[in-house]
Amino acid sequence: TSPVTTSPIITSPVTTSPVTTSPVTTSPIGGAAVTTAAPGPLPDTYVVAEDTDLVEIATDGDRFLRVVEEFFNGDGVFRSFIRLSPDRTWSYYSEGYEDAWYGCESSAGTVGRIDVATGELEQLARGARIELSLDGATTAHLDSGVCVPDPEAPDLWVFTPYDRVVVTDVASGTNTEYLTDTPPASYESPSAIDWAGVAADGSILVLTADGTLRRIPPGATGAVQDHPVVLTGFTAFPMEVHGEVLYAIEFGDEGSADLIATSLTDGTTTRLASSEASMTLGVGPQGQLIATAFAPITVEPDVGLTVVMPPSDQVFYYEVDW
Repeated sequence: TSPVTTSPIITSPVTTSPVTTSPVTTSPIGGAAVTTAAPGPLPDTYVVAEDTDLVEIATDGDRFLRVVEEFFNGDGVFRSFIRLSPDRTWSYYSEGYEDAWYGCESSAGTVGRIDVATGELEQLARGARIELSLDGATTAHLDSGVCVPDPEAPDLWVFTPYDRVVVTDVASGTNTEYLTDTPPASYESPSAIDWAGVAADGSILVLTADGTLRRIPPGATGAVQDHPVVLTGFTAFPMEVHGEVLYAIEFGDEGSADLIATSLTDGTTTRLASSEASMTLGVGPQGQLIATAFAPITVEPDVGLTVVMPPSDQVFYYEVDW
């Protein structure tokens, strides 16, 4: 990977649209509604990837702006999966690269974190799609030990489907890896790993490309497929897990998106919001939900969701968290 440079954090005024919230209950798609704990007070600030910058904004809409310039897209570097630590010290991210499919290392990506106070970046490991535990003590990200030629252009491009979950103890830096049982030959291979997250009890949730979500108990060993199945036929893209609820985005054929919540206890799925364009979600330390999209978001009645929209149609929010 090429070295990353950043501009120092600067402070300047900002005008933002006020956030909107509503009480927490949910309207079920089928079966009983997903039960979630009532969220605590809203965090004072939230962070967004705004155009090319990482921006921190006051939740009440007052003047407040802290910027890391060219965070999202600078010199062919793309960052996503922003996850703010519970103590708001670090913002974790996944990093990809322009034309990454030409090389095994670049295709797999990199995970890192940024010091929110100073703007200093720290690259942590090869891989992608980093997630945090609720207490910030554990991270989980995907990595690949597979590199196969792209059948359509074997002399030019490579596939690096993710074949393992790397679980890291943040304090010690100790890693534990869980491999899929069959090395995937493509991104669509049933054994390819699409996502992993850390549940409240310390177990690791792993979604494979065949739509199967499994739970690896704390301290367990063995291949991913050796562990209990939680859900099958899951086609949405997971965003975050909080308690026993998995929040995910269902993408429509015409670019639309639905935000859903799925109970890890009984599989009940509830639609929380929808948009005619791509949507992204952040979850606060006490389960507070915040979302943004490239188009207006329609929130289901009585759903507790904070919606933030860019201050103008000349600005885009790609990621959001608090």
